[in-house]
Amino acid sequence: MNHKKLALIVAVTLLAALFFSCPPNVYAWDASPQITSDVESDHTVLIIQFTLPSYFGLPTPSHYPFQYQIRILEPDPPLPGNQPQYLEYPPVSIQQPTTALFTVRYNFSAYIRYWYGVQARLHDNQVGWSEWGPSQGAIVPEFPYTATLVLATTLLASAYLLKRRR
Repeated sequence: MNHKKLALIVAVTLLAALFFSCPPNVYAWDASPQITSDVESDHTVLIIQFTLPSYFGLPTPSHYPFQYQIRILEPDPPLPGNQPQYLEYPPVSIQQPTTALFTVRYNFSAYIRYWYGVQARLHDNQVGWSEWGPSQGAIVPEFPYTATLVLATTLLASAYLLKRRR
């Protein structure tokens, strides 16, 4: 094998290794949000826990997320074959986190009485916006008052049936 072919193979191998070892700058990244909700003073509050990907590492002064955004699935189901329609809320600025796992809160300033699919994404200063997640959307409110009613009814019915058995 001549030296030119060997040099070309080594160069291509090094470029491929460099390309696959760096996080993608062009494509969106995944911040892995987990979304739950709570009701505080008649307001639905989202609790969003972001987990930065392992290649991101810990936030540093030169590479950090600085805002997040949420969107909700429109309450009307899409027609068969149509894409779901989302309502995007304006981005919200955050303080620079110090860990790869951090939590933010989003207050809707109203009680959400319907079931919505909610997604979130994170914006960092080098790569841009992450993918929307979770992929199926989190259900908000997570534990609506109807769940409490069903649980109470089940407990009362169980107590009545146990009392009748004796």
